[in-house]
Amino acid sequence: MPHKPERPFVANVIKLGGFMYATPLAPQIVPASGKPRVPFFTSFITSQHDREIGALLYNNMIPVTDRNIKWIEVISADRIDSTRYIRANEKEIAYKAEMVYKAREEGKNRYVI
Repeated sequence: MPHKPERPFVANVIKLGGFMYATPLAPQIVPASGKPRVPFFTSFITSQHDREIGALLYNNMIPVTDRNIKWIEVISADRIDSTRYIRANEKEIAYKAEMVYKAREEGKNRYVI
């Protein structure tokens, strides 16, 4: 069986509470389970044509260090659109990440914006 190259873990990196966190970029809007994603934990990424092309998953943020990060070349149309979306919505993404982070740090069971 031929070896398949590993798919990169694509994420947006943000600094919270003095640490860096990778917020995963999921290519599917609705997960395989079919249950809709919770908006508090998710930013839905749209293309320049307002088509949903992915999601940032704040509930799956993981701590990272500089040595864990490898910048990748953006070549697919969806990744280019994702990059544009993230850059254009930097402040909103940072705010949402901070809200999820704070809710988790405070041990809240219910999340509201």
